[in-house]
Amino acid sequence: EVPAYRLLKIDWDDRKAPDVVPEFWVELNNHLYGDVMTCCQGGHGRSGTAAVCLMLVNSPDYSALDAIIHLRALHCPRAIESQVQHDYIDSVATFLEREPNPGATVGSQRIGDCFCRRVALLVNVCGN
Repeated sequence: EVPAYRLLKIDWDDRKAPDVVPEFWVELNNHLYGDVMTCCQGGHGRSGTAAVCLMLVNSPDYSALDAIIHLRALHCPRAIESQVQHDYIDSVATFLEREPNPGATVGSQRIGDCFCRRVALLVNVCGN
């Protein structure tokens, strides 16, 4: 019998990175099924960092910047709050042999510009 829900709590300080090695996200992903929720006090920094790390594991074509743009476009432009969180995401991306975020801390204005450029590129590639 599969439990209705399972809880994993990772304690880490606000605006910081988790104290887990990048391989952790691959192993965690192997045990996830159904709906997954991440949460922290504000729902931006720690939750966003966890969501981006899982997105990187599950989206083999994503760079760190792609995952951050995706999260900020669908969830909140303020997701990922600190340089430490960006650096941690880069370490996960590098472990997964993906491109790190070349702009380091990317503000929401730049993210919006990047998102619009990538959408325009997809439209051109797809011919729509």
